[in-house]
Amino acid sequence: MKKILYSILTLTLGLVLSSGSCTPQEAPEVPVISNLTVLSTPPTNVYFIFDIDKDASTVYSLVLLSTASAPLANAIKTGGGGTWIIPSAGTEYDWSYFPTLTPNTDYKLYLVAENAVGFSNVVSIAFKTNP
Repeated sequence: MKKILYSILTLTLGLVLSSGSCTPQEAPEVPVISNLTVLSTPPTNVYFIFDIDKDASTVYSLVLLSTASAPLANAIKTGGGGTWIIPSAGTEYDWSYFPTLTPNTDYKLYLVAENAVGFSNVVSIAFKTNP
């Protein structure tokens, strides 16, 4: 039994080495959203910017009352907020959200990005709409 396992291991290792698949390669990663900043809060809207580090990501947003529980990534994706395709990483993106918010109200904006690997971290920022 040991001899059979040793032969299989040797054969497998030989195939891996001969195929060149031991060359280190960068593993694909999920995107990372950073520097989320609210620029302005008119009475019924919010304008914000953020950075993202991966090309071809899709960014989803959701605005909830500040007292609501924090949503998971998939809830943000399916929550009916904004959706943007990000063609180029490393660029600062400037967006507005048009859900007809209530004036003079505390909210929280949530963003999550998704690529072929999966979801990014969920980022959020609190804001209050102007009266």
